Amino acid sequence: MRPMSETKRYSVAAEAIEQHREQLLAFVNVDVLNLRRAINALVARLRVKGLDDDDWPPDWRKELEWATEHGERRVCEHMTISLCAGLEVFMEDVFVSTCLAVPPTNEKFRSVKVAITDFMSLSDAERYRALWNDFHLKQPPVDRCDSIFGLLGIKVDIPPLDEALKAVYPNRLDNATTRAFLREMQAVRNALLHRRKADTRLAEVAPARYPLGESITVTDEAITDYGIAVHTYAGALGFAALEFLAAHEPPRDNAARPPDAD
Repeated sequence: MRPMSETKRYSVAAEAIEQHREQLLAFVNVDVLNLRRAINALVARLRVKGLDDDDWPPDWRKELEWATEHGERRVCEHMTISLCAGLEVFMEDVFVSTCLAVPPTNEKFRSVKVAITDFMSLSDAERYRALWNDFHLKQPPVDRCDSIFGLLGIKVDIPPLDEALKAVYPNRLDNATTRAFLREMQAVRNALLHRRKADTRLAEVAPARYPLGESITVTDEAITDYGIAVHTYAGALGFAALEFLAAHEPPRDNAARPPDAD
């Protein structure tokens, strides 16, 4: 099998990053949004018409009772967990795609301990995935992502909002708000999977929404904030990675070859 040319390697990495970004944004904009609307519409209908006035099959009663009593809240909780997972997988995929085109040189990557017997049996992509997962930093995932990509030379920058941008994208978030919502979302996810009550970390990042020790209720407003933050950060990370690849891509040789001498 012929080795991939350097130019082709950069092109493949850029295409992969764009594909990963489109998959994540489709998940946020289509799947999460439509699921939330569907459960809200179902619950509204059940509350108005009742469980018995719509000829529902008898074996659906328990599920419909669950929907009216717990559905909206529980769906928002599962959406929070899914949004976190989707963003974290996207971060990892962008890291792997970038490293396949521009192998990392920062000495801090050499400090990551991976068993040599395991490492040698992996493909290049699997090695970078192992590097990402074994790079331990005691930070929320968004800050961990900023730190690791910073070691590659990639700064995830969300530009300031101006009036023109707000007019076109009224839901757009600025840099500080995006990261604040992502830290909150990730703290909510962790608390939900542990005790379902607001722990110290969550209460520190969002005391108004999640007072310390109280049961967690993820509202529609919170899910909207988290979805927009994921959308904004993923776009910024994808753009920064593509700019990085463009800056490191070798120049293409487009000069016409001279005619063969007679």
